[in-house]
Amino acid sequence: MCGGKAPLRLLGDSIVAVPAGLLDDDPGVRAVLHQFAGSKAPWWDIADSLPQFPKWVPGYEPEWAK
Repeated sequence: MCGGKAPLRLLGDSIVAVPAGLLDDDPGVRAVLHQFAGSKAPWWDIADSLPQFPKWVPGYEPEWAK
């Protein structure tokens, strides 16, 4: 175990991030954007037209990341 918190609470408690690797089944939702695309693996191609953000989505940065 890496010691990371999962799920992760963001913006107080207004957003909760659940890593997809924790899910057993299809959650029935699909991605609407790509966050942290600036640090993706160089061999990974994002092949859709969803918005890409190199770091945090503007307006949703936690205080410690500003």
